[in-house]
Amino acid sequence: MLVEFTSTYYDGRSAKAHTMQARWNGVDLQVTGEGLDLLFSEQEWELQPPLGRTRRVFRLKSGARLETDDLQAIETVEQALGLNSGMRWVHAIEHNWKWVLLGFVVLGGFLFSFFRFGLPVVAQKAAEVTPVSVLVAMSDNALKLLERQYLQSTRIPAARQQKIESGFQKIVQSIGGDYPYKLHFYRSSLLGANAFALPSGDIVVTDNLIKLAKNDREILGVLAHEIGHVTERHGLKSIYQSLGVFFMISVAFGDVVSPTSLAASVPALLIQNGYSRAFEAEADQVAGKYMLAQGWGTEPLQTMLQKLVEDHEGSETTSLLSTHPGVQDRLKMLQQMKR
Repeated sequence: MLVEFTSTYYDGRSAKAHTMQARWNGVDLQVTGEGLDLLFSEQEWELQPPLGRTRRVFRLKSGARLETDDLQAIETVEQALGLNSGMRWVHAIEHNWKWVLLGFVVLGGFLFSFFRFGLPVVAQKAAEVTPVSVLVAMSDNALKLLERQYLQSTRIPAARQQKIESGFQKIVQSIGGDYPYKLHFYRSSLLGANAFALPSGDIVVTDNLIKLAKNDREILGVLAHEIGHVTERHGLKSIYQSLGVFFMISVAFGDVVSPTSLAASVPALLIQNGYSRAFEAEADQVAGKYMLAQGWGTEPLQTMLQKLVEDHEGSETTSLLSTHPGVQDRLKMLQQMKR
């Protein structure tokens, strides 16, 4: 077998290019031209794998190299020697739009399935084994950020705070689990009437929410709901899911982030993340069971949900950390819990 092709030869000692004629006889590679006549045995040359439609490259002894645009000739050499068969298959796919399209469809299906089903499972398992000390560190940073940007000192009288705190501690003792709970009172023009829980058990309630409530049971119903988010580790699961998506997108676009960068983003994720419908329903069930056990029914939380929807209606303010999707479905579920 004889394969001939025009090539460019670089001797490895200078940048000068030599236009040469190359011949492969099935074993040796001969390169001639510009006063040169070189012969390389099969142990003295190596054909590099293809990369798109770029020039093909032979690595030669002493650092020399041979390049050619004759892709068909090089493919003949590869087929005869059984070289780069896998890369030839990839190369063929790269130039067939049907295969490329199919690849995108398969990749898209995999990513959708992972984000829809796999990532929540991974996030749940990670949340379950995260130590409380880590939750405290994450939540402390988030609360400091909130205090700088969103929260101001409360104007609720101390006696009123103490009464709400007393009811809150009863809920904690009943359903709170082993978390270092602390109730924080703040005023916030941005958040309006709101309450939210950090993963550690730090729970923030705003002045406007307290003013919106007709009685303490309505406030305590909301706080029981937030405690449900803590015991079920909803905030942490949401963070891990967001970090997982963020990390995979970064990798996909070649911007691999460090663990330090991911850790630094946690406070912002705590502040901006909302809860899924499933998480909200779980927290409602926790609160509903507590209220039913106290003989209150589920009306206190139902009433507050309706008031909160009306209070935020038409407002440009978003409900940070605890967005509440599907309110009508949640009200219906709470009503059914009484039966």
